[in-house]
Amino acid sequence: MSTFRAALRGTSWALVAQVVIGVGQVANSALTARIFSPRAFGEFTAAVSLHGLIVLCATGISSFVLKEPRLHRAQVRAINLVVFAVAFPSATVFWFVSPVWLAWLNSPGGTEFVPLLTCATFAAPIGAVQSALLRREGDGRADATAYVVAFIVATGLGAACAILLRESWTLALAITVNPMILAALARVLRRTIYPVEHSRLEFDWLRFAL
Repeated sequence: MSTFRAALRGTSWALVAQVVIGVGQVANSALTARIFSPRAFGEFTAAVSLHGLIVLCATGISSFVLKEPRLHRAQVRAINLVVFAVAFPSATVFWFVSPVWLAWLNSPGGTEFVPLLTCATFAAPIGAVQSALLRREGDGRADATAYVVAFIVATGLGAACAILLRESWTLALAITVNPMILAALARVLRRTIYPVEHSRLEFDWLRFAL
């Protein structure tokens, strides 16, 4: 298959995934809007805004994974170690800063979302890196499958809990479960066996942080 056809095929799968996820998000928003009050949504949005800021700063490793022309096994192990080292302090910062953030936004009720979103803040960098390791293989179908299945399972679980429990904290369930499922699926779908590098120690992957 030519490079052009491979790129076109990968783009097509990505487009299908985006359409499915977009439709699912609209349907989920319509459902939860009928269950929870605007105030609950406002408090959830306030809590998620801090989560998004921290995750944005913590997921830079995935960009290195995508642009690196060649990876060997020691680098992949080191990347996995670093992403866990980044995830833990990110979640810790979210846990301690969120009460102040929510008070500043006049949304003290948003504290009920903090436990789940702390887990989401920990899981997000891990899911991003595992997804990037899958995407660099160039299999658009596998990449799209991981994203769509993770979205459907996480959103379905969140919607089911919202309907059954009628508790506003369930709004944070999908955003918490999604990166966990994505990381697991990406790891299962990966086919690349990274070579062992014997010639020299490779720490060049750290240059992305410079």
